[in-house]
Amino acid sequence: WVDAGSQITFLHLLLCGNNHPTLEVINKAIDIFPEALDMGELYGALPLHYACDLTFNNGVEIVHAILNLHPEAAKCKTVNDHFPFHWAMDWVVNGSQSEELSKLMQLLSPNRIAIVTHLLDAYPAAALEEDHFILMDCWEILCHAWTVEINEDSAEYGRLCELTELVLRARFIARRQLLEPDIADATLIEAERYVSYSPLPAICAEDHTPLDIPRLHRYMLRTHSRDASRHDSNGRLCLHVALEHNHLWNRTSSSSSASAVEGLYNVASKAIATRDLKTHLYPFIHAAVVSDCLSTVFELLRAWPYAARGLAKSNL
Repeated sequence: WVDAGSQITFLHLLLCGNNHPTLEVINKAIDIFPEALDMGELYGALPLHYACDLTFNNGVEIVHAILNLHPEAAKCKTVNDHFPFHWAMDWVVNGSQSEELSKLMQLLSPNRIAIVTHLLDAYPAAALEEDHFILMDCWEILCHAWTVEINEDSAEYGRLCELTELVLRARFIARRQLLEPDIADATLIEAERYVSYSPLPAICAEDHTPLDIPRLHRYMLRTHSRDASRHDSNGRLCLHVALEHNHLWNRTSSSSSASAVEGLYNVASKAIATRDLKTHLYPFIHAAVVSDCLSTVFELLRAWPYAARGLAKSNL
């Protein structure tokens, strides 16, 4: 059954509104009319899009079942360029504090995070795409989420950390997939076998200055401090990557937390005396080239003035 006007199938109807279909009912509907899995309604949304908005307990099972039968559905856009992932990462723009907190609690529910996990495994590149309705990508949403006050001892804070790590990993691997045709169509789990990934270098390469958000900064440096002393597959340290992406060392009297670059220096001080193997520049020179922030150059030199004499070692 398909509605002639809206192009909504019976499967769409089962998955929308306040319906709470069981997995058995969904499987039966698919058995009767499997073509529905690949049918978009008037605005191009597949049944998988609708399933990603489910909030009841077996919503995760339904999304997983649909993806098992039709994994390509994770790559399908609506007429507004929304992947199913965007429906799962639903957010409010310019909302009140209470509206933002409500959306965040919904996003941080165990079921929603499990749905996001399934979607990103099927199609990691969705994590790089902007939601054209709110003009934000998922990383901007998460950066904003980190500015919402949540008790760090709460379960929601733990799930925010979990979701951040999940999205960060997907974005890093998706960018590698764009450069390596052999893994371009792989799932997230398959691609991980061929990609060397560490969270701290990955977040240093992100825009929207994520390490300038104090709570996110503290979490990443506390949890992944060892990454700061390790070279990536290109022989680069986190400090080099952070400087390349215009992270700064801003020492201000009004802030009690270390900036991105200062924080990396605090957990891996030898990095300041190490050349970037990509540019062959010391950190202070790299900062002078890519940024017009003289205070960052000054602080890097003040932390290890011998770099100006060319006496720094070429590696750790």
